[in-house]
Amino acid sequence: MNPDQNIYSLIILAGGNSQRMGEDKGLKTLDGRRFIDHILQAAAKNIVDKLIISDNLEHYKLYDFVYPDIIKNQGPLGGIYSGLHYSKTNLNFVVSCDTPLINKKVFEKLNTEQDEQFDIVHFDQHPLIGIYKKDVCNTLLKLILKKTLSVRYALSTFKTKVLNTHNLEQYLTNINTPQQFQNVQKAN
Repeated sequence: MNPDQNIYSLIILAGGNSQRMGEDKGLKTLDGRRFIDHILQAAAKNIVDKLIISDNLEHYKLYDFVYPDIIKNQGPLGGIYSGLHYSKTNLNFVVSCDTPLINKKVFEKLNTEQDEQFDIVHFDQHPLIGIYKKDVCNTLLKLILKKTLSVRYALSTFKTKVLNTHNLEQYLTNINTPQQFQNVQKAN
């Protein structure tokens, strides 16, 4: 299939407790825009549906595409499962909300590398930035019900294509602490 014909849902994981940051990371602003808005702008092409997965529905009331975790307090794996459950497409970009430096090149690389024989395509060391097929939903639920919540373990149970980050590492940066946020602000 021609990569330009792929259609996706965009699932933004925003359900964490943000303990290290001290405030909701998805709503922090960088260069005058919320982290989530940076992600939405970068992913504009091929997106037919957007979902923010968060139990902080009140925090995200500005957006009309916020969905709660189906099973609460299950970490990123629970967020991925919830997003895939709500998704209307087989192919889904999954991105954590703390990656505001992400740009179109990241999504283009994922789209180009998407391959029907793989269940998941993600960047090395960045399993929360990738393409997840809706087909993995039932297996994720089984893992969650067994309390096997490691994303890395879950990835090992699927046919997964791991991409080298090459020149994209700077766009894949997670901002988890106030110090990391200050460093990114200084660099911009």
